Amino acid sequence: MKKLLLVIGLGLMAFSAFGSSDDSSVFKPGIFVQAGLSYNFYNQNVLNANSNPYLDVEYRVSPTLSPVFHYSRINGFTTHAYIPRIIRYTGPSQQFPVDTIYNINETEKLRINCFSLKLKFALTKPGKNYAYLAPQLGFSFVNSSLTQQGDNMSLNYQSLETYYSYGCDFGTDHNISTDGKLRLCTGLGILVGNNDSKDEYNYTSKIDTHLVIIMSLSD
Repeated sequence: MKKLLLVIGLGLMAFSAFGSSDDSSVFKPGIFVQAGLSYNFYNQNVLNANSNPYLDVEYRVSPTLSPVFHYSRINGFTTHAYIPRIIRYTGPSQQFPVDTIYNINETEKLRINCFSLKLKFALTKPGKNYAYLAPQLGFSFVNSSLTQQGDNMSLNYQSLETYYSYGCDFGTDHNISTDGKLRLCTGLGILVGNNDSKDEYNYTSKIDTHLVIIMSLSD
């Protein structure tokens, strides 16, 4: 958290340094909707690196500052397995089988929905191209499911964990149209999540940090 506060402080200093712009007299607030892909890397082997969609809704209140609402859906993984036979028992003693299930198709899924609020500060003088810093704070909802379907049974297990998350993006913003309505955003971001009630038997509790490469178009 101290590192995040330091990043926010640097952003505020950059904002104050570049708060006055030659374009401020003609600046008009506007809303930009960014849609794109992020490529995610994780610091543990629970999830594989993969591409995921995201959406940012940015409201430029000044040439150097924009609040941004962020949503991304991370498709953690989907695995399939075939199990020829499962023997079910009466209880903890594991002495008397009560049922035998054949030809089980097992599917396991993990999905993460991230919601956060960013403050996007221009680090260079706003113009056709500029660099930005965007601290963020929000929540992540981790959904995992396990489905087993056999000849004579169907079972479905669901779990949900909620994380608070914080991080920061650093990137560039490029106008690629003459009217400035079409933009290309690229960048890097680090998102850290934390769950106070961690369960050592639940792998979703191990999802805590990932690096994001951002690329999007906005209109």
